[in-house]
This record gives sequence, structure tokens and C-alpha cells, in this order.
Amino acid sequence: MDCYFWSNHNNAELDLFILKDNKNLGFEFKYQDAPKLTPSMLIVMHDLEFDSLTVIYPGNISYALTKDIHVIGLQ
Repeated sequence: MDCYFWSNHNNAELDLFILKDNKNLGFEFKYQDAPKLTPSMLIVMHDLEFDSLTVIYPGNISYALTKDIHVIGLQ
């Protein structure tokens, strides 16, 4: 398993990029009450051809932003 931080010249960035079993997995860590879909998330999904993107935040609700982008609460 390989782990990276990723960013591009347009300020799109990803907190954790994991390559595992030929899959591109992305993780964003947010300190918000209810994270929303951002342009950066869409850029990451397109440019890196991710299989999934998980947004982790300190809330208690988990929900989908798109079919491949999910928000997971830690509480």
C-alpha cells in the first residue's frame, strides 16, 4: 500500500491518496458540521480516476455526496 498527499497547480488538493490492490482511494479530513461537495473533490475524482473518495469529519451522520463520494462521521 502506498500513501500520498496530492495537490495540483490550481490549488485542488487531497489529504490522503492511497493506492491499494490497483485501486485509487481518496480521503479528505474536514472540520465542518456538514461537509459539502467541493470543486476540489470533483477535480480529484476526474484527474486521479478515483474508485472512491471518503470525506471524514467529526459528526455523527454518514451520507453520500455522489455515488462515489461519501461522508463518514466519526461519532
